Amino acid sequence: MRRHGGVHSWAARLGYHYEPRVSTKSGPRRLPPRKFPPEQIEKVLKEMCGELGKFPTVAEIRKAHGDSFYNAMRDFGGTEVWARTCGFVPRRPGRPKGATSKNISWTDERIRAELAVFLHGRTTWPRLREFRDADLERLHTACLRHGGLPRWAREFDLPAPAERPDRRTPEHEVKQRLMTFLSQRSVASWPGINEFRQAGEYGLLKQVYLHGGHARWAKELGYPDPTGRTSTRGYDHTRVYMELSLLVDKLGLQTRMPTEEEFSAHKAKRLANAIDRLGGPDAWAQMLGLTSRWLVAA
Repeated sequence: MRRHGGVHSWAARLGYHYEPRVSTKSGPRRLPPRKFPPEQIEKVLKEMCGELGKFPTVAEIRKAHGDSFYNAMRDFGGTEVWARTCGFVPRRPGRPKGATSKNISWTDERIRAELAVFLHGRTTWPRLREFRDADLERLHTACLRHGGLPRWAREFDLPAPAERPDRRTPEHEVKQRLMTFLSQRSVASWPGINEFRQAGEYGLLKQVYLHGGHARWAKELGYPDPTGRTSTRGYDHTRVYMELSLLVDKLGLQTRMPTEEEFSAHKAKRLANAIDRLGGPDAWAQMLGLTSRWLVAA
């Protein structure tokens, strides 16, 4: 409703008068009228569009007119509706804005093309530090998410990068353990992290991530693709596992999860939020073999 005009707009279309209320201990209380009515929102936005030559971003709107103005915009339709009202085509969320955008879609074809340039003339797979020095850390992360580093090393006829000792279980053993675990369930959907957690199968879950992720094994064993169900603001369990592992290695942590301060310092707040939503920090700490709980910085 917000994306197509907001509650006020739909109430007016259907011949109703909408009075927002909020529940309190003494009963429902009527909210005061919005500080910014639709007519004023339209006037302000058209003035901004005239000055900028484009529809302003959320950051520009908040900086110029504050959160209350932006919240009123959301109540009366949201940025997409107001962009059309001002004569602009709204940009779809997540669409790539340029070759260096962090929102760009990493497909196998794109990874292959960028690796072909980066690996030209090399005889060994580069270390993470070499990716960072070339400003290609996102390419390294994309390789991890799309089958793992050994897969891409094989494609370019390079020796597979060294793994930590005893880190990977052979694929046929992972498959057998998964089939045994799945046969004990009575539902036809792929299990979430909580089911692995309740069954005490942290080790199996870790191996699922190391051998291609949930989507790969669900497809191989005849289950619906769980990616859409488990994603949270662009994060799924595989992405959380890979990025959290990289951050733990980067910080040199041995026995504990990163603190909130460390997540913030390394621009990983979205990762921290995804951890909180996809099982909680204790579950991820146990999965990675970290013994302490999430430590909140003082």
